[in-house]
Amino acid sequence: MDPLYFAVNLLGFLSLIFTIYRGLRSHQEKRGTTWLVITRLIILLLVGLTIVDQLHSLPAFNPLSIIRGVYLIFLFVVSEVTFGRKQESFGSPHQMMRLELLTLAGILVLPW
Repeated sequence: MDPLYFAVNLLGFLSLIFTIYRGLRSHQEKRGTTWLVITRLIILLLVGLTIVDQLHSLPAFNPLSIIRGVYLIFLFVVSEVTFGRKQESFGSPHQMMRLELLTLAGILVLPW
């Protein structure tokens, strides 16, 4: 992976951790929705970078890009469910903790 892709992935990953944390801990519904939109955009950026990285490495097969893409799609679904449940009610503390741990576990797959 090029240093530029690495830097953007790392910056995107760190901002993803920040936005998910702030969105889940916000007490106003409007701020939670704002953080959710920002989280969606960051995940979209990271998925786009994963696709570009995979296309850049063609004709070789890069399994880490596939794992990163699957992880990001899974993270997107889990974040949508968690933020949706938080907007309906106060949310489940266990589910919010799982999303935060899932995001932190991404340090194994996202920037590398």
